[in-house]
Amino acid sequence: MYAQTRSQKDKPIAVDVAKAALDSLIPSLEYVGTTKPIQTISLRSQVQGRLLNLTVEIGDRVMRGEKIGKLDDSLLVANFNQEQAKLATLQSELAQAKAKISNARIKLEEAKVNLEQTKNDAARYSQLAKQGAISRQSAESWETRQKVAIKAVQSAITQIETEKQGLTAILGEIAAQKAVIVQAQERLSYSFVVSPITGVILEKKREPGDLVNSGEEILTIGNLKQIKVIVPISELDLERVQVGGKVTVNLDSFSHQNFTGRVVRISPLADNVTRQIPVEIEIDNPTGVLNSGLLAKVTFSNTESLKIIIPRSAIF
Repeated sequence: MYAQTRSQKDKPIAVDVAKAALDSLIPSLEYVGTTKPIQTISLRSQVQGRLLNLTVEIGDRVMRGEKIGKLDDSLLVANFNQEQAKLATLQSELAQAKAKISNARIKLEEAKVNLEQTKNDAARYSQLAKQGAISRQSAESWETRQKVAIKAVQSAITQIETEKQGLTAILGEIAAQKAVIVQAQERLSYSFVVSPITGVILEKKREPGDLVNSGEEILTIGNLKQIKVIVPISELDLERVQVGGKVTVNLDSFSHQNFTGRVVRISPLADNVTRQIPVEIEIDNPTGVLNSGLLAKVTFSNTESLKIIIPRSAIF
């Protein structure tokens, strides 16, 4: 009897063991959204014309400043040539105006020489008339010639000023015409379809052969250097979301990889029906592996400080 009791006391007692761990009692928030480009550009035509070619397809990557299409520019070329012809005409008129000024100056010099000679002749004949060598009537005729010579000089000066005014007007017209040509040349450059950003073609709204009016959309281009995900957050969970806070983003197409994002914007307006608030998340995408339109699961980490958590089974 004593031996049996001793044996029972030495037998090990079976117990369940559970580990305590640092964790939070409040679960993390998880919401679902769709990836979008950080920037979307609607590339529109700046002139009217038929789309001759488009060298990109949806999904193609393009660089900023890259020419990716061409519009028919025949009307633009004709307009540019017409404005160039107008400039050539004005420059011809300018040359003629300069020649007229030069001729007017020559006439002025001739009139001055004639006036000087007429003055001398009038003075000499006036002296002869006083001496009685000639009649007074002959002397007065030379005085009249002197007055005519003075008017000729004044007329030449007036003519030069008139020609200068004409020259100034032509110079103004040439300056205005050059500005018109610059605009025409700029409009001519609008016949090229040029990507304004580095990104990816998201949509094609026009095809070669289509007539495109000024202002009509041709392509949609997305900037994928960063990706944004907009998720609707319940108003009950909003207090746990902060601008600048980090989140974990899981994509079905990258199931074995998590991405880190940050909250950049919380909308001040909630949906009138669902009472949910849009929250914008940004994810860096320097290598361009992430695309638009992917299903994204966003997990908002709990901001509560971690505590030592003991499993319920270890107590009850």
